[in-house]
Amino acid sequence: ELDVEEFKLLAKSAGATIVDLITGSRPKPDAKLFIGSGKAEEVAERVKADEIDLVIFDHTLSPAQERNLERLYQCRVIDRTGLILDIFAQRARTHEGKLQVELAQLRHLATGEVLFRRGDAPCGLYAVVRGAVSISGTRGRADEARAALLIRLEPPHWFGEISVFDNSARTHDAQATEPTTLVHIPHERLQHWLQAHPQHWHALALLMTDKLRSAFVAMEELALLPAPQRLARRLVMMAEGYGQWNADGLTRRVIALSQEQLSQMLSISRQTTNQILKDLEARQLVRVQRGEVEIMDLAGHDAHQLAGSQVLEDLVSSLLSL
Repeated sequence: ELDVEEFKLLAKSAGATIVDLITGSRPKPDAKLFIGSGKAEEVAERVKADEIDLVIFDHTLSPAQERNLERLYQCRVIDRTGLILDIFAQRARTHEGKLQVELAQLRHLATGEVLFRRGDAPCGLYAVVRGAVSISGTRGRADEARAALLIRLEPPHWFGEISVFDNSARTHDAQATEPTTLVHIPHERLQHWLQAHPQHWHALALLMTDKLRSAFVAMEELALLPAPQRLARRLVMMAEGYGQWNADGLTRRVIALSQEQLSQMLSISRQTTNQILKDLEARQLVRVQRGEVEIMDLAGHDAHQLAGSQVLEDLVSSLLSL
């Protein structure tokens, strides 16, 4: 359910109008069409009947599979990676940041694989295409070290821009929390490109100032708000993609996050986090499942409104009385 919601959110963020969502399962992908011939014909009939001009697969397709499907459907076919890259290309035109199209390369990380550590040399600019990357830090001696999870980055977040500006070492650790695909623009290549196109520094500055604003908000909340309200605010920020979704009003209902990760983000104990979430569940504001938190529909909205901003506002408003 989480992956489907994210997939639909990405499609809307790219400007697509969703006509239908067709699902299926196979023991292994078909070499020619990825899906079976029967399912492929089912999709083809729907494409023809509704004059659909784009089919998006929530999986990785080979170039041959894309070509075969486009011949069958007589329309454009892209996979999840292509969808994310379309979003980045749209933003590149908007912010005059064509660097991601001209310089980018894909990089794949396994679950738990480290992208960079605190103190590592600058290695470039990254964007999450699929999966998630945690940004964290550790302090203290080895036997007393404490870890803090600062943020969990999901598609289509850019990160790593601080070292692009100051050419200094990485300030935190970055690690894949699940199988992850990144767009990577190597540091030296990016620096040379920016020297030749200095007008694009502004687009990178916008990335950094947006995060600086969020950091100030987080610092203020840490100083002034009690733990229940800080937890609610963090859920709201994550549901809204930290402001990164570019389609109006888009939010998501299910947030992939464990209680341990949430407690690390907020610098509160696991026990406190668990108690706050239990209180929210008792009030039917959220539903907690293994590895995820679901924001519930308080006002009886229909399926298309479940992730609407009113639900999030209700969540925060209800917590003010805790």
